[in-house]
Amino acid sequence: DSLNVLENLGEILMSENRFSEAIDTYTRLQNIYPEKLPVNLNLAESYSQLKDIDKAKKTYEIILLFDDENYDVMIKLGELYTNSKEYIKAEKMYNEVIKCTEPNVIAHYKLALTYGDQGKFLQAIIAFQEALKLTPKDLEIKYQLGVAHKELEMFDKASMYFENYIQKNNDDHIAYFLLGKCYLELNDYLAALLAFQHANRLSSNDDRILYNLGVCNLKLDEYEESVRKFREALKINSEDADIYYALGKAYIKLNKKKKVDGVLDILYMLEPNHYESLLLLSS
Repeated sequence: DSLNVLENLGEILMSENRFSEAIDTYTRLQNIYPEKLPVNLNLAESYSQLKDIDKAKKTYEIILLFDDENYDVMIKLGELYTNSKEYIKAEKMYNEVIKCTEPNVIAHYKLALTYGDQGKFLQAIIAFQEALKLTPKDLEIKYQLGVAHKELEMFDKASMYFENYIQKNNDDHIAYFLLGKCYLELNDYLAALLAFQHANRLSSNDDRILYNLGVCNLKLDEYEESVRKFREALKINSEDADIYYALGKAYIKLNKKKKVDGVLDILYMLEPNHYESLLLLSS
C-alpha cells in the first residue's frame, strides 16, 4: 500500500544520503503513525545527519514518551545533549541506562566523555574504569584514561595507560606525543625524546612535535640538535613565541650572542614577557 511505499522510499533516500527528502517522507509518516518506532528513529537520524540537533533531540524525546525504556535511544539522546552542552540532561540519560540495564559499557563510556567535556576528570576516570572492567582490552578506553590522568597531572598513571595503548596501536602519533609530554613532566627526558621521535616518524610536519623534540635535546645538553629542531618547527609555525624563546635559550648555551640578539628582536615584537625573560638569561 501507499504507506509501505513511503517507508521504502524513506529507506532508499537515507541510503543515498538524501536526508532532506527523507525528512519530508518520514514527517508525513510520523503524522500518520506518531508512535511508530522505525519512522521516528529514521527521522531523528536524518535530522542528526543534517546537523539539525534540536529537531533530532525533539524526535528522540518523542520516542521516549511512547517507549520510556528504549535505552538505545537514551544513549543517542545523551550524545546529542553532550554535543549541545546540556550536560545535566546527558548525565541523567546515561545514569538511567546504567541503573536500569545489565552492565552497559557504552553508557559508562559516554558518561565518562560527558564528564571529561566538563573538565570533571576525576569522575571521568571512575566512569572509564567501570567501562574498562566490562571490556578490559578496549584500547580507546585506555587512551581516554591516559588523557584524563594527564589532565589531572597524574603523569605516572597517564604514561602507563598511553604505553598500554601504543603496544597495540603503534601508528597513533597523538598518543606518542601525549606520552612524550608525560615523560617530560616526569623529567625522564630520554624516554620523552624516544616518544617524540616516534611521533615525528608518524607525523613529520607537526611543529608541536618538533618543538618538544628540541626541548628534549635542550634538556639532554644536545644544543646543536635542539637548534635544528626549533628551526624546523619555525619553518612550519614562524610566529610561535615559545619556539623562539627555546631557540634563544639554545643559542645562549652555544654562546652565539648574535643569534640570541636576533631572537630577542623577534620576541620584542611577538611576546614581551618572553623577551624580558630571555634578555635576563642572556645577560
